[in-house]
Amino acid sequence: MAERTTHDESTRQRFIDTTIELIDEVGVDRVRLHEVLSRSGLSNGSLYWFFKNRRSLIDAALAERYVRRLRAGTADARRHLDERTSVGRLEDFIAPLVTPFVGDLADVRSERIAVLAGALADPRLAERVLEMQNGLLDEVATVIEAQQVSGFLRDDVEATAIAQFIQVIAVGLASLDLHPDREVVAARWAQTASVVLAAFQR
Repeated sequence: MAERTTHDESTRQRFIDTTIELIDEVGVDRVRLHEVLSRSGLSNGSLYWFFKNRRSLIDAALAERYVRRLRAGTADARRHLDERTSVGRLEDFIAPLVTPFVGDLADVRSERIAVLAGALADPRLAERVLEMQNGLLDEVATVIEAQQVSGFLRDDVEATAIAQFIQVIAVGLASLDLHPDREVVAARWAQTASVVLAAFQR
């Protein structure tokens, strides 16, 4: 039976999931709408019901992909922290978010900048990105709050405020990714980051 024309959220999500699969397989620049349609089994009309063009579909998929990756990292860090009793391991959670050039974080930051740029041009995407970012902010704040309750972190600063600070730094670090001498930049940043992180500890 042909696809129904009920333009529900599951249809939109199917487009996004299919696009994420293609981005992972061939990269953003090689994703083609005809392949998205073929692989998803959905219609051209449905595609344009949800997305005004290829760019808006790509932006939505990148936003979802970014959040999934960050959420997975947050969950891993939370599990790691739950096994510890000292604040010394808090850096296992925070440091990857604020440390340049660790693993694929440069790619994650680049992706996030692209997502934010897309959101600035598309109010509907902006609404969704804000919703996802607020969800991630809540997750980080929950971890921070648990550390405050345990007496490892100072509690005179709101947990969500600390989480927001971390979020802003994580995005801003994209400006360092352009520097050709990463060792020098990372060394400079480490001096500042350690002082800032210490300020949140009791």
